[in-house]
Amino acid sequence: MDPNLYREAMGGKEKMEGEKKPELAPHISWSSRLCAWINWFSESDTKLSKEKIGGKENEDNDEDVHYLMQYINDQQLELQFTSNKNTVLHVAAQFGNKKYVKIILEKSPLSSLLCCLNIDGETPLHIAVREGHLDIVKALVGHAKRLDHEEVESGGGAAMEMLRATNKDNDTVLHMAVRNPDNVDVVEWLAKEDPEFTHPPNNAKETPLYLAAERQHNDMVSMILKNCTSPTYGGPKGQTALHAATTDRLEIESTKLLLEWKPDLIKETDEYGWTPLHYAARFGNQYGVKLMLEKDKSVAYITTDKEGYEKTALHIAAAHGHVSVIEEILSQCPNCWEMVNSKGQNVLHIVVDTEHKKVMEYIFKKSWIFHLINQKDIEGNTSLHLLATFFEVGKRDIWRELWFSGDRKLHSQLFSEK
Repeated sequence: MDPNLYREAMGGKEKMEGEKKPELAPHISWSSRLCAWINWFSESDTKLSKEKIGGKENEDNDEDVHYLMQYINDQQLELQFTSNKNTVLHVAAQFGNKKYVKIILEKSPLSSLLCCLNIDGETPLHIAVREGHLDIVKALVGHAKRLDHEEVESGGGAAMEMLRATNKDNDTVLHMAVRNPDNVDVVEWLAKEDPEFTHPPNNAKETPLYLAAERQHNDMVSMILKNCTSPTYGGPKGQTALHAATTDRLEIESTKLLLEWKPDLIKETDEYGWTPLHYAARFGNQYGVKLMLEKDKSVAYITTDKEGYEKTALHIAAAHGHVSVIEEILSQCPNCWEMVNSKGQNVLHIVVDTEHKKVMEYIFKKSWIFHLINQKDIEGNTSLHLLATFFEVGKRDIWRELWFSGDRKLHSQLFSEK
């Protein structure tokens, strides 16, 4: 691509990036330095805003589109590509050059530029969406709609084709939009523009809804659920958007939204047989566990069943030392402690085996502990056998903690066994 045309399409941004910063003498005070830097940034912003396409300063100035008009008049614009196969429309969309985009759409006869693909299989719309330039997104789709109207007798379809086009990773424009946390308005507009589209997964098996939930982009999750009639919600390895949402222990808004939208997601399992509750238990997401059990307590009794090692959410929480999750599960499903995993181990076996002291302290204060102490796994081992090994390998601090955490009846059982 002609370097002059490229710089022009960038909207003067390269010039601003190359401007020299103020050089200050070493003896200048910090307050003076700060003032100088603030002034420099203010002046730079002013210059950039004046050069920014679409601004009043440049609206009637043809100097900033000189090379563009030359290539349009010579009908040579379609021959201008960068090394990555970006057209001038790609470049203008990337840098937010609204005036350039407007002129290309209005004065160039090349409607093919709208759907022209770069080396990554991206259209100018993909680029504009990724960068969050909503005005340009609207301009591109609006122009495609006008073309559709003009070509209605021949079928049209340019606007729909643009909105549903995928790049080499099979990403649609909505996939690209949800990855940028500042793109809430873009996501809302795209969802409203094509509400019937299901937005299928990309090559990584990710749907836009899954990506938004995984990143905890709550407003985007809300916009998709509110405006799309039947969006797909899958992710890699058979996961759903709810699986992704529950892995964050500090954020539950996306979990709330997804549960309200489709409560049955609670019981959907991934290729390992894990439900969203299993993931919430694994990552210590107490509030996510609370929300899901309030919707359906039966999910607490579902075991993972596709990896040769069946276990409940309680077993998973115990194995990872999440006392708050254990408390939440037992408060809503008090008999969960009775269940064993595929090795015949109860929750006490698991806690002792993983050596989580705080969980031990919590469980050893429960009245039902006496029903677990002598229960054998499939190899014939009780939790007392495991406890005895602690003494043998020198982990007497654990014994000491158990002494202070239990009652006299428990002491007699523990130490008589030893």
